[in-house]
Amino acid sequence: MTTDDYKPLVQETYDLLEKFLPNSIKDKVTKNNRDPSRVVGAGRGIDQYRVRILPVRKSMVPSNFWSSAWCFYEIAAGTLGDPLRDNLAFGQVQFMHAPNTKPCGLGRYTSAVESILKRLHALRPRDLHLFESSKGCTRIHLIRRYRPPKPPHYQPQLAAKDLAWLIEQTLEKFQGIQP
Repeated sequence: MTTDDYKPLVQETYDLLEKFLPNSIKDKVTKNNRDPSRVVGAGRGIDQYRVRILPVRKSMVPSNFWSSAWCFYEIAAGTLGDPLRDNLAFGQVQFMHAPNTKPCGLGRYTSAVESILKRLHALRPRDLHLFESSKGCTRIHLIRRYRPPKPPHYQPQLAAKDLAWLIEQTLEKFQGIQP
C-alpha cells in the first residue's frame, strides 16, 4: 500500500465511528474540518493519514483542555511513530493529551486525565497501551494499534468500535474535570 491508500481507510473508519456512537454522544463530537490530513514526520518515521475527533464547540469543556494540535481523539493509518514505535503497526486509534502545553491547561489537568485513563486501561490492558507523563512522556496517550490491513488485523469496523468505546468511556469524564 502507498500512503495515499490510507486516506480512504481513515475516512471509512470515521464514517463507521459515527454509526457506532450512541446518539447521546454522536452530536457532541465531530471530526476536525481539515481531516483526513496527511502527517509526515521527517526523521521520526511518520507518514500517515489521520482524522482528529473533538467535541463540538459548545461541548468543548473544560476550558483550555481540547485542542486540534494537542488534545483529541484520533484515527490514524500509515507509518506510525512514537510513543509506540512498531514497524509492523499499520493503524491506531487513540486519545492524546499534551498536558504541559498552554492550549491544554499547562499541567492543571494532568492528574485527572491520567486517573481516568488508568482506570480505562485496567479494563483492557492487552488491547490498550497507556503512556503517562509521570513516566517521562511529554504526552499522555491511550492507544490501540493494529497490524497491516489483512484480516483479522486492521479493519475499519474494529477500529471504529474501539474508538467509539473509548469516547463513550471518557468524553463525559473529561468534560467533568474541574480546573
